[in-house]
Amino acid sequence: MVLSTSSVAFIFVATSITICIAIIVLYTKWKFLYWVRVGLPILHPTFFFGNMKDILLGRCSEGDFYYECYKKFKSNGFKHGGVYMFLHPVYVPTDLKIIKHILKNDFEHFTNRTTYLNEEGDPLSENMFRMHDDKWKNLRTKLTRNFSPNKLNLMFPSLLDCAEDLKIVVDEAVIKRVPVDVKEVLGRFCVDVFGETALGLQWEVLKNPQSDINNYCKNFFDSNGFRMMKIMLAEILPKSLLCAIKFKLAGTDLEQFFIKLIDRVINYREKNNTRREDFLQLLLEMKNNSSVHEKPLNLNQVTAQVFAFFLAVFEAPSSMITFALYELANNFKIQEKVKEEINSVLSKHGGQLTYKTIAEMKYLDKVLQETVRKHPVGRILQRKCNSDYTIPNTSIRLKKGVSVKISIVGVHYDPEYYPNPEKFDPEHFSDQNKKERPDIAWLGFGKGQRMCLGLRFAIVLGKLALCVLLENYKVTLNTKTKVPIQLDVKKFFSYAEGGVWLDFEKV
Repeated sequence: MVLSTSSVAFIFVATSITICIAIIVLYTKWKFLYWVRVGLPILHPTFFFGNMKDILLGRCSEGDFYYECYKKFKSNGFKHGGVYMFLHPVYVPTDLKIIKHILKNDFEHFTNRTTYLNEEGDPLSENMFRMHDDKWKNLRTKLTRNFSPNKLNLMFPSLLDCAEDLKIVVDEAVIKRVPVDVKEVLGRFCVDVFGETALGLQWEVLKNPQSDINNYCKNFFDSNGFRMMKIMLAEILPKSLLCAIKFKLAGTDLEQFFIKLIDRVINYREKNNTRREDFLQLLLEMKNNSSVHEKPLNLNQVTAQVFAFFLAVFEAPSSMITFALYELANNFKIQEKVKEEINSVLSKHGGQLTYKTIAEMKYLDKVLQETVRKHPVGRILQRKCNSDYTIPNTSIRLKKGVSVKISIVGVHYDPEYYPNPEKFDPEHFSDQNKKERPDIAWLGFGKGQRMCLGLRFAIVLGKLALCVLLENYKVTLNTKTKVPIQLDVKKFFSYAEGGVWLDFEKV
């Protein structure tokens, strides 16, 4: 029997496809044995997706997934475990001693985040939150002075002006007898704060919700499954490939808007010899630096830092204040105790709300710390192992390039550190209770050298907004708010499904 040419070709193609499929399957299985070879317990992966399938299908958020990992590993007595982001291995620690080593003690092995950075093709990505190694360290050292107590005291009057505009918006809702979508309103409040404190601009977004800057911001945070996939792919694909396909995390429209905005503000200041003690001014000094030892920042790099600060100011404080108001509306006795402290401290200072005044409100500090414990804005901390590393007191060795994901929610809801963790209890942060648990058990703004630079700024802004609102209003839940809160699984940060709607009543 003689085979025809077409039959031979068919057999060749079929055999080649079969061999290719077999190679892919065997390679995938070999990759999924990585943690087994290392000697680490795992959650069993599915073909190609690893353990990410439910995230990509919108069944859970990345934060929820790593929370489940934390609970499963810890309930089985494991100090750590391994999962896979597609074929990429991810290390998940649950033991606080290991977490402390990663974030603080052995920071030199975990200096960088698992974040995409492309200076040329995606200029907004070249910001301090995404920068690596010495470049990050040098920039952070310089920017730290923007968030000193003295700086915050100087900018406090601007923050207070924005808070008064916030009060006007709430007053209008009270007069109209309509509920307030507090996350939306507080988002606008934080955009105004950013304009004032970073650029010296009065955007008045609280009065004009349809402004360009507010629309850009809402569109950026309106995450969906596609954006979540982009974030994950940016972590694991080679930078050369991402650059070749002109990959961008932020859209071109948003990028051009910010570059033109910052260019316009810089030109105005330089042309008019205008100087302001704000975030941009420090960046301008770095841009105009003539030192032979340091390379000055260019326009794109200045814009990237402003953009990162903008996202941080918009998201962290607005979410923290939103969830604080939700919990206070749910816990009227705690709300009354906060009001009593606010009124007591203000009465000692002639009713004047100042940086010094809010610093005396210690119970309000506890409320915000407990809010961040129960509702952390970011739900995971991420690091990349930048050199081979052996986990202390174990034989587990992490190879360079392995991702590390730490579940903030897992730690914050661990009954070993917070008895009855589902309950909102500011006394979790009494002096005595804080002494009795490791400092690393509160990760709301990170820990170690890469902890959030704007922590102090966020707390000051949160306390100010709560003072202005609680001094003047009684806050209750509106029926439009889902109780208990369910988080939107398509959002990277913590967003309540359907929003947090509150009723305000003048007092």
